[in-house]
Amino acid sequence: MVLLNEIKKMDFFNKLLNGEVTSDTLPYGFVPQKLKFFPPKKNDYPLPRVTPESQGVSSEYLNEFYKEISAAKDINAHGLMILRHGKIISTGMWAPYLEEYPHVTHSLCKSITSMAVGIAADQGLIDINEKIVDIFPEKTSILTSKKVKSITVEHLLTMTSGIRFNEASSVLSKDWVKSFLDSDTAFEPGTKFSYNSMNSYMLSAIVKRKTGSGLLEYLIPFLFEPLGITDVTWEKCPRGNEKGGWGCYITLENMAKLGQLYLQKGKWVVAGEEKQIISEEWINASTIEHAREDNGTSNRAYGYQIWMHNTITNAFQFNGLFGQYVMVLPKHDIVIAMTSGSTNLLPQGSTIDIVTKYFNDDIKLNVAALSENKTAFNDLQETLSNLKFGEPISKISSTMLPWYKKIFLSSKFKAKTLYIPETAKEIHGKVYSMEDSSAGILPLIIQCMQNNFAEGINEISFNIEDQGFCISIKEKFNTNKIFVGFGQYLYSDVQFKGENYRVASTGKFTMDEDDNIVLKLSISFIEMSNTRTIKIFFIGDDLVVKMDESPSVLLTMEKFKPKGNISSGGISKSSFSDNEYNNFKLSKIATPILNGHIKE
Repeated sequence: MVLLNEIKKMDFFNKLLNGEVTSDTLPYGFVPQKLKFFPPKKNDYPLPRVTPESQGVSSEYLNEFYKEISAAKDINAHGLMILRHGKIISTGMWAPYLEEYPHVTHSLCKSITSMAVGIAADQGLIDINEKIVDIFPEKTSILTSKKVKSITVEHLLTMTSGIRFNEASSVLSKDWVKSFLDSDTAFEPGTKFSYNSMNSYMLSAIVKRKTGSGLLEYLIPFLFEPLGITDVTWEKCPRGNEKGGWGCYITLENMAKLGQLYLQKGKWVVAGEEKQIISEEWINASTIEHAREDNGTSNRAYGYQIWMHNTITNAFQFNGLFGQYVMVLPKHDIVIAMTSGSTNLLPQGSTIDIVTKYFNDDIKLNVAALSENKTAFNDLQETLSNLKFGEPISKISSTMLPWYKKIFLSSKFKAKTLYIPETAKEIHGKVYSMEDSSAGILPLIIQCMQNNFAEGINEISFNIEDQGFCISIKEKFNTNKIFVGFGQYLYSDVQFKGENYRVASTGKFTMDEDDNIVLKLSISFIEMSNTRTIKIFFIGDDLVVKMDESPSVLLTMEKFKPKGNISSGGISKSSFSDNEYNNFKLSKIATPILNGHIKE
């Protein structure tokens, strides 16, 4: 079964490299799951918002913290919220990202899955020492290996099952529970750490089997409603189980609430009465080391689907791909929630370094309130109001500018002034037919994660309408109209095979060395980690479109490159990772170049 699975995986990746992956490639029909969040629901149970000084933290100190986060090139922050003593002392959103929208959490939701297991264990519904084969006896066979038969719920929680069936394999399976049990392990379960999202998926399936409710349905009355958390969605597998290890969307403030719950040892005030939402015993067991990642480049401790913070004593974190964080710092009674499009894949990099610098064991933060500092607080608010995705904070504070420049720089003034360059007027009404390709506007990383693969852009046109300058992009299954701001972002709602996204786009016209018009675009998917970047060259009657995305597909593939052969559970080096021709083909898929011709 392992060899057959590897052959299927290789075939899929070869089709991906050749641009042959379509909806029909998967063994199960594509079902849209990305819901339409806009307009977002009102937050009826907000956390209190206060000044930093009222909770013993200097506004000036936080100002420097935000500036360092913005200046780090590998972070690409979307949103950041800081709680102290259970109150929000600051929130920063990097334009164009919006606080009220749920954001993809990637693997951060593994920690939420662990919460569900903990609640079910508290209720006596789950025994973490129970073997998986005893929970799903109908999914086993005489071929089920002895090692797989020894895997327990706790092995799943601690990422020590050693199972070979992984995220890439799941794309090619209709029944993930059976495929998990049909697989084999790379080592004796419980002896080593091996990060694999299918462990988290199995926890989701176990919650459903033991409680009779899907993961999200189960969490609503026992976790989300008591905390006043709404607007949570979770993608499901082909058999209808929440994915557990990925596919969850939640707002920044609700992420912070979950961290605060753990900081308070599972207690929460509901309708004026303190209640134990998750037992203190489970919180304590979840946030101590049970296993340790040791891959030669990093050495991090792991609890029950929760990472330990290796540089701050007793601190721990929920972590997701591309910089989704909830960091809990008990010594300072602080929770930091963050969303981003970072180039770092796991809990490492500049974010950890900067948080450690400002909130380490030696930092002395006041327990009592500080005197209010109106000047420092206003400077912090000025910084927060000028956060822009992918850009450092300007060294010149607008508080130093004359009044008429402040008005010009204000976001309210910008929002009312829709600037359309003369060059945009020159290309108004032009329509281009595009040559065959497999490229789409949806970033490739999102396509792979959602199994929503593009099948080529057929036509691109440019127009000026009442709402501003827009680009209409026609693909096989959908046509999307994307409005582009110049010097600002404009928002659009787009759809890909029934899945909905809100995007924010900004553009700039330049000229290349041959005096051809070039339109540079940045299209941010504000509920996702990803941004599509595009350069469009107008060369006579021809159009050349060069596409890329951030975080980079190529960089992501490099960091996920298998370190062994088939025996390690990954794709063999010789067949994929180290093959120069395959890397060349991957580059063409990841950073496609499209050619078009004006349509008469």
